[in-house]
Amino acid sequence: MRILFIDPSRWQYTVDAPYERPLGGSQSALCYLAAELAQLGHAVTLINGVTAESESRGVRQRNLEALGASGFSDSFDVGIVLNLACGHNLRRDLNVKIPLILWNQHAHDQDAIQKLSRSREQREWSAFAFVSDWQRGCFEKFFSLPSGKTKVMRNAVSPAFAKFLKVDPWFMTGGVPVLFYTSTPFRGLDVLLDCFPRIRQSVPDVRLRIFSSMQVYRSRPRQIVTASSMRPREIWPAWNTLVQSAKRSWRKSWCGWPPSPTRRLSPRHPASP
Repeated sequence: MRILFIDPSRWQYTVDAPYERPLGGSQSALCYLAAELAQLGHAVTLINGVTAESESRGVRQRNLEALGASGFSDSFDVGIVLNLACGHNLRRDLNVKIPLILWNQHAHDQDAIQKLSRSREQREWSAFAFVSDWQRGCFEKFFSLPSGKTKVMRNAVSPAFAKFLKVDPWFMTGGVPVLFYTSTPFRGLDVLLDCFPRIRQSVPDVRLRIFSSMQVYRSRPRQIVTASSMRPREIWPAWNTLVQSAKRSWRKSWCGWPPSPTRRLSPRHPASP
């Protein structure tokens, strides 16, 4: 099959990126999937913000401008668009005729997918792929998406963790449980920090490690907020306050992003208190 991945964010990255450095979760999942599909024998192309055409791990990489070339998209069997409800624009402005799948990892309240409230936008998509049952349910409820066109396609474990040998969990070995927060701060870190004292009341030995920063997006803070389709005036001050407070109150737990070499962790070597 000839598969075209489209990342409209204009981020500049190759399929090699998540194997070498921290990258946004959605983009990392795209790269891992594209590489695996290529290894299975599919003809895979990724278009994003790269400035030069290249190939890595069997995946061709081109700039988004390629979509404007006459007949470019017609050479593929399907297009998979990441995190942006732009189906109508692709059809109308770029004459994209192939089946389109919206692979969405945003919550239903993010600006990037609000056009799904329009029936004409919904009609442009052949299917909608989500990463959890909760997310799928929210989209079907708030946007009235037809359930027959939605499917949950969960993100798999990344290769970096898949290579670890399986070990017995802490409750079988008598070890100390360690909780990890590895997302960006605005995706629930405040909830975790509020809950953790209660968790510790029930499990006194539990430890917390926080690997979190907006630097995973490789942009200046205000650019990140805009690119993430959030309201800068509301989100940025709250996020900054949260991070500074967390760093003060959770000094031993805060590992930053990416972790320093001395903080690298594995299932066999849990974090220190």
